[in-house]
Amino acid sequence: MVGWLRRVLDMRKIGHTGTLDPLAAGVLPLCVGKATRIIQFLPEGKKTYICELKFGVSTNTLDLEGKVTARDNSWEKLKTESIIEVFKSFHGKVEQIPPMFSAINYNGKRLYQLAREGKEIERESRDIEIFDLEILEINLPVIRFKVTCSKGTYIRSLVRDIGRKLNTEAVMTFLLRTESGPFKIDNSLYPEDLELNLSDKNKKDEIFIPLTRYLDFPKLKIKPDAFIRATNGAYLYKEDLLELNGYEFNKKDDIILYDNDLFISICQVDFEDDRYVLKPDKVFNIEEDV
Repeated sequence: MVGWLRRVLDMRKIGHTGTLDPLAAGVLPLCVGKATRIIQFLPEGKKTYICELKFGVSTNTLDLEGKVTARDNSWEKLKTESIIEVFKSFHGKVEQIPPMFSAINYNGKRLYQLAREGKEIERESRDIEIFDLEILEINLPVIRFKVTCSKGTYIRSLVRDIGRKLNTEAVMTFLLRTESGPFKIDNSLYPEDLELNLSDKNKKDEIFIPLTRYLDFPKLKIKPDAFIRATNGAYLYKEDLLELNGYEFNKKDDIILYDNDLFISICQVDFEDDRYVLKPDKVFNIEEDV
């Protein structure tokens, strides 16, 4: 998607806020131009998916992209009540072992690269949180469900673990991400729609989201005489601000500095020599509606 958008926009500087599995579809936030510099500040928060699993088979990738590693027919004995109970058991904070076919870094290599070389690495379990897990349809051996989870959750691993807890094999057959932090599928565009809108001058401005819309930081306006120093990345102080809008300084806070409609920088608050100092992290100096 990044490569495609680079060609469509004729722009090299494009980045995404989080990968999707090859089999998955759905929300993929993309940052363009100088907006790539705010990726680290965007609230990732919860992610929501619609998923389908199939009992009776497992693969080395935990989805249909991989090689079949096991089959069984024990799912035929499953009762609806036991399925519901097992799904309920995954609510809340749980430990999860990431799949071998994942982008996790191990000694300078991605795990999926090692997996393709036929190597299996022992992975430590990770703490994740399942905020909501709702069964939408049971049509054995297929179950369709909706899950809202924390960052770092692998839905393929969740499917594997559900199968194991029901004493059968399970594989993910479909995955759609409907929400990623503040970004929702209702506000997303298909690639073909995006390309069509880009060719329409009236619609082009509607598809790009202002840089600061989803940055949940205090927005503080600077005094005119601090403008040059702010745009040059100099440290600023409380006396350089025109208005605080009720903000009370706290060390390590991220804040946005602006002047009129000019989004200048993202700074971090520090405390030195008995006073608060605003240290610039990213300086933008771009006209932006804050």
